[in-house]
Amino acid sequence: MGYTAGRDLKHMPSEAYWGGLGAWGLRRLDLSITEYGQRAAALGRFRPERDDDNNAAKRTVSMWAQLPPAPEDFLQGDITFDLGPDEAQVLADHIRRHHKGTLA
Repeated sequence: MGYTAGRDLKHMPSEAYWGGLGAWGLRRLDLSITEYGQRAAALGRFRPERDDDNNAAKRTVSMWAQLPPAPEDFLQGDITFDLGPDEAQVLADHIRRHHKGTLA
């Protein structure tokens, strides 16, 4: 997408992917890619306040929807966009939930 546009590129391809993650409900906070990059470390360190019984005192929204665990060979070898069955099911469920009637 970006390669073929060359100098005429107006938007980075990552903007389309980022928008899709939000539209499908996989990305829950309305942050730009830049804002996320600036806050990612802090978001990862955030721990909610706990009461005396160790329950979260306030309900917080995480940046990402609950996703299946990464495969054991994650980041080893070639990286592809091929989805495993569990990953495909999670994605289809999110699309169905956020865009009713688009997947028949």
